[in-house]
Amino acid sequence: MRILFLDDNVERWKAFRFKTIGCDVKWVETAERCKASLLLDEPYDLVSLDHDLGGKTFQEEKENSGTDVAEWIKYQLPAVRYPNKLSFILGIHKARKE
Repeated sequence: MRILFLDDNVERWKAFRFKTIGCDVKWVETAERCKASLLLDEPYDLVSLDHDLGGKTFQEEKENSGTDVAEWIKYQLPAVRYPNKLSFILGIHKARKE
């Protein structure tokens, strides 16, 4: 499974990567890099989007956020790139320190 993971927190990236061993996972830290990856890379099976980017918590603004990318996927991502449905998760990932 190919997964695109949008998050700006390295600890959450490490936790996610540990849970997805065996998957082809690409990590991006910004909404713009996420959109570019969706346009330029081989198609992904799943996109995981962090709601809070740029060090913000419970971000209200949609611009440059996971919500921004979700709306872009729904309304602007060319259907020719993903003729079948593209699944995405929008949420706040928790990294747990042991």
